[in-house]
Amino acid sequence: MFIMVNMIQIIILYRERQELEIPDEIQDLYVSIFHTKSHREFLNFWDQGKICQVDKESLISSGDTQTDLMLILNGKADVVRNGETIAALERGQFIAEISYITGKPASADVVPQGRLTYYVWDHITLDKLRKSKPATMGKLDSILSLDMAGKLTR
Repeated sequence: MFIMVNMIQIIILYRERQELEIPDEIQDLYVSIFHTKSHREFLNFWDQGKICQVDKESLISSGDTQTDLMLILNGKADVVRNGETIAALERGQFIAEISYITGKPASADVVPQGRLTYYVWDHITLDKLRKSKPATMGKLDSILSLDMAGKLTR
């Protein structure tokens, strides 16, 4: 019995350490954004979200509290404050991550320049992941910090 339990544990460890293949359509996102996560961590995180689309309608309005995390897949969006475009977002950039992190209302509108496809992770899923996989979510916090720093230095 002892040998069988150990064999099962060895098989589980072996399977967990095998590198998983990242699909071609999101490989660039892994390389440019999520490279601090293992392939398995990234794919597990990715599978928790879903694809959404909007057409020219406002995605985020100033004053809205944003609890979900969004990442642009295709298209572009403008960040608009007081009628002035202050930033343009494109593939691989997060939307309203400051509001997500701080829990404070968004300070600007996010308006798509046409059809915008984005990936969204809802706050309930993110909270569950934060409790069950704190190390993985710590890596996400670092990723979001780097994204914000990059936007501030442009």
